[in-house]
Amino acid sequence: MTAREACVLEEHSALEAATLMMEHGLGETAVLSGGSRPTGMLTTPDIVRAVIRGSDLGEVKAHELMRHQPENGDRAQLELDPNDSFEHVLEAMSSRGVQSIPVVEGGDLIGVITRPDLRTFLYQSPDGLPLPPPDLIRLVAGTGPRRFIFQNFYEVGVQAAHTIRSVLKSNGAEIEGREAILDFGCGCGRVIRHWKDLRGPSLFGSDYMAPAIEWCRANLPFAEFGANDAAPPLRYGDESFDLIYAISVFTHLVEELQLAWMPELRRVLRPGGLLLVTLHGESHLNVLSPDQREAFLAGKVVVARPELSGQNECSAYHPIGYVHETLGEGLEVIDHLPAGLATRQDVVLFRKPA
Repeated sequence: MTAREACVLEEHSALEAATLMMEHGLGETAVLSGGSRPTGMLTTPDIVRAVIRGSDLGEVKAHELMRHQPENGDRAQLELDPNDSFEHVLEAMSSRGVQSIPVVEGGDLIGVITRPDLRTFLYQSPDGLPLPPPDLIRLVAGTGPRRFIFQNFYEVGVQAAHTIRSVLKSNGAEIEGREAILDFGCGCGRVIRHWKDLRGPSLFGSDYMAPAIEWCRANLPFAEFGANDAAPPLRYGDESFDLIYAISVFTHLVEELQLAWMPELRRVLRPGGLLLVTLHGESHLNVLSPDQREAFLAGKVVVARPELSGQNECSAYHPIGYVHETLGEGLEVIDHLPAGLATRQDVVLFRKPA
């Protein structure tokens, strides 16, 4: 279901309703009476007709425009029960010619089933593994439009796995030749799921978001997962891994945590082992403010919204000189691919001295 926030109240303006529909990618929305029960459905054509008539959408109320109302006042025609079957939902949408239907339990609206919800439910991942629930994907990946959330999650993971394999190979290291691999900041398995058929290496994932780790443990049995705190240490012993990768991790941490985690990753990396990280480099200069751009070009790491460290809203930007001299202290940079990841992040491959 889409959250009940995708519905509007009778007293909301048509402009508020149109804005909400756009934000949720909906062609229609339920109009609620008293904040709980739907009295009708407001559709995009309803709003278009009002605009053609010259109505002020900021002044006219949502309920004044809605044309799709239940026959004979029977509200049950507008509602679904949370226990209704998938087949019943499909039949209800088809027979009523609607794109969404409110779900009511005990007289209260609890959500809305939409066409995008149905597409999401029917989407199957090509690797045959379960896909995380949308809210968990958003929590750890910050993916874009709701109707493409599974596709984006899966495809970005495919691209990241391909990049890791390609960068290793170009530097004379096949991933199959590794003994133990750590996905640091694994989230809900966006990348590590693509190693399920990998033969040879033992696979491990670590993340500070406990719900993501719990989901991975329940659904990705070919790897071992453990939770870490927002700051070091990890639970692994010294020199445990010969490959560690951190995709879109240091891009969302304040500098203090970055400089704490790099020595910790170096600790659990074997001599001669490889560490691959992705960073926001020069390809992201256009999103920086003039002051931030000046600091970046002076060789300083720039962190936007540091108060949200560890979340997608926090963004860190790394000059390559800073990566060599500060971030990678004690490690050797053996490869650097500007915007080498599909998301335009730089890819940096470090090696721990033997």
